Amino acid sequence: MKLSLKYKFLSVLLAIVVAGLSTFFFFSRKTFSEDKKLFVLDWNLNNLKSTISEIKLELKGRMEELQILIPRVYQSAASGSLDDPQLYRGLSKRLSSEVFAITFLQKTGETYKINRYHENISLLKKYNLSSNDYKQVDRLKPLAQNVVPNEAGIQLLNRSVSFGTDSKKVSLPLLTIIVSSSFLNDQSQQTLIAIDMLQDFMTNNLRQSELAELFLISKSGFLISHPQLQPLFEFNNKKYNHPIVQKLETRTFPRESLELELGKESYLGNLGETGLGDAFAVSQIKKSDAFRALRTITQQTLLIGLLIIAIALAVSVIFAATLTQNIQKLEHAAREIGAGNLDVKVDIKSGDEVESVATTFQWMTVKIIALIKETAEKARMEEELATASLIQNTILTPPKLNIDSTEVVPYYKAASECGGDLWDAFVKDDKLTVILGDATGHGAPAAIVTAVVKSCVSTLNSFTAGKVLSPSEMLNRVNEIVYQSCKGELLMTMAVAQLDLKTGQLAVSNAGHESPFYVKGSQFSHLKSQNEQKKPKAEALFVRGERLGFSAETQYETLQLQMEAGDSVLLYSDGISEAHNKEGKAWGERALKNLFASIGNRTLEEIKLELVKSVETFMGDAHQDDDITFVLFGWKKPHSQLRNESKAA
Repeated sequence: MKLSLKYKFLSVLLAIVVAGLSTFFFFSRKTFSEDKKLFVLDWNLNNLKSTISEIKLELKGRMEELQILIPRVYQSAASGSLDDPQLYRGLSKRLSSEVFAITFLQKTGETYKINRYHENISLLKKYNLSSNDYKQVDRLKPLAQNVVPNEAGIQLLNRSVSFGTDSKKVSLPLLTIIVSSSFLNDQSQQTLIAIDMLQDFMTNNLRQSELAELFLISKSGFLISHPQLQPLFEFNNKKYNHPIVQKLETRTFPRESLELELGKESYLGNLGETGLGDAFAVSQIKKSDAFRALRTITQQTLLIGLLIIAIALAVSVIFAATLTQNIQKLEHAAREIGAGNLDVKVDIKSGDEVESVATTFQWMTVKIIALIKETAEKARMEEELATASLIQNTILTPPKLNIDSTEVVPYYKAASECGGDLWDAFVKDDKLTVILGDATGHGAPAAIVTAVVKSCVSTLNSFTAGKVLSPSEMLNRVNEIVYQSCKGELLMTMAVAQLDLKTGQLAVSNAGHESPFYVKGSQFSHLKSQNEQKKPKAEALFVRGERLGFSAETQYETLQLQMEAGDSVLLYSDGISEAHNKEGKAWGERALKNLFASIGNRTLEEIKLELVKSVETFMGDAHQDDDITFVLFGWKKPHSQLRNESKAA
């Protein structure tokens, strides 16, 4: 469309005014919105803190009275004399009108069972409930299955329940408080005390704010208390349908401000620890309510902006000038580039700013061409890396072993998309074989080498008839294959340990890998008598051997060792021993060996967790340069003995 120069300049000036006002409006509104949001979140946080303090104060008063009541109930439950008026004498009426039942749970093995039980008969009669009616609470959410002892010494459960029919219905918003046996002067931690009581005092505190909605939720995602009673009954035995549940399950924090989406509504919320077990408090406010004043200011600002634009339009009608032909050249060049013609040339010799723009435009074209080539090359490399990762993940599937006479506990954390470590474990002919290898380098080449070696091991294991290959035989054959495949360009270290599940005979061969560590009587020392137990000591199972793929003529030796029931072995790669902190200091084999010795009497799973925790603590925020892999395995008792025990059972 053709326009006169006057209207073209008018359009430019009008665009400048609109853009300026829009930018001002945008940033002003954004600044005010952020300030308003911070104010609301700060107010919400203070409201949350205040409510938590009030709840804790209310709960503290009740707990002080419960310290008097619980020993009475415990003694009366033992003698069978449960006289309600006598039990509650000297205590406030609120306690006798809130406490429905007190249950004493005794720890038996790894579970809890009800030991003694007391019901507030007077309170049950007040609600026209029988003892049998009230047992529905435990049938709906059994205490013994929901007890999770924690360091805070207290746990809160929502066990709200409704009795009867719609015509004659009794709804009890129950809060179950689980505390330790310190109320009975018992420090054994074998007894837990559960108090069922009305949580009206909690819900009343939560509904004090007219603007914010507050509720309590456990870290595992179960609703504890809510200002509205309906959610307490709906979610008394299932996870609360709220986006905060996922955050609680995946993160750990003392306090956080966040934005939430509930249905079609946006909320500003605050989340904070209550100090009451694993209970968190949540306070949320509708954004529409919080930003009501902002909408009014926005409308007024728009009206003022329209007035300014009208004035600018009237003034700019008198301003006109000519547009240069060089700008049209730039427009044409831009259209050509947009159509894909990157060879377009812009030849402008005006001696002003337009010429500078044209020069920059030409430079930009050259950069775009280089960027397209660079992007294509990067895409090709990423595709190759993804292919190598797919091959490795498909072939290096971690094995799953379920054998009574032994246990294999692995850990693997790659330093990049394609790792250079591999581990495998399999049982054949009553012999457990554990393999741990480390290819030179990282990325796709290392991933391919590990895949080749894993395939070799699987093939040798599948097609070797009669008996399983010994560690030295396996290394001899794999070495030949790696040498022929990689021509000495890519190498791999590997340690192979083989345990006879009948006799406990351990054979170890090594191809330039870190020597495995061995702890005597580490995992099952409880099977021995008190006099037989000794302080565990880690020993390195050292045996020489050249790296795989270095020479086709390499032959590997075998170290023989007799294991006893309860002994443990650790195979690891140098990724864990050479892990470094921010200062560049390596963790070292000595630290790994000493730690393995000091925790040798624990279970293999506990040893694994402690090793991972220790190395991560040492590294801190330092970058992981190498794959971290280790495998723990032990021998419990001869395989034949386990079969005889199974037949006898």
